[in-house]
Amino acid sequence: MLDAQDELADRWHGVGLLRFSYTLRTIFNCSDELVAGTMERARALGTVVQMHVAEVPEENTHALATRGATTVRHLDRLGALGPDLLAVHATWVDDEEIGLLADATARSRTTPRPTSRSSAPRASPTCWTRACASGSARTAPRPTTG
Repeated sequence: MLDAQDELADRWHGVGLLRFSYTLRTIFNCSDELVAGTMERARALGTVVQMHVAEVPEENTHALATRGATTVRHLDRLGALGPDLLAVHATWVDDEEIGLLADATARSRTTPRPTSRSSAPRASPTCWTRACASGSARTAPRPTTG
């Protein structure tokens, strides 16, 4: 998988206005070695990694069972959190995890409406906005959802 992404990066990154980004689907189908290798390659190229993170509650249940920590906490242990990670969704996170993402200056693109079809997400775009604006997500007030 990484070889195929490397080929695309070699072919397209920096061609005109194009900027390649590496992509991981989700912790459900990515090994720790794949996450670490992808982050290493993206950092060497100076680009980002897109990954669905904490999209549904079952993801954190899976991560706890297979990795011993929720998705965000596990990515933190792997050294994957940083400005070069685009955490897509990141709606099923708690206050500490929002703090980890904010402290690492990880980026997030939340889409709470599609994610919340089965139940209400715990984090909202308002929560992320307040966390980033305050400079410390750990002290940002949490909005209510629902």
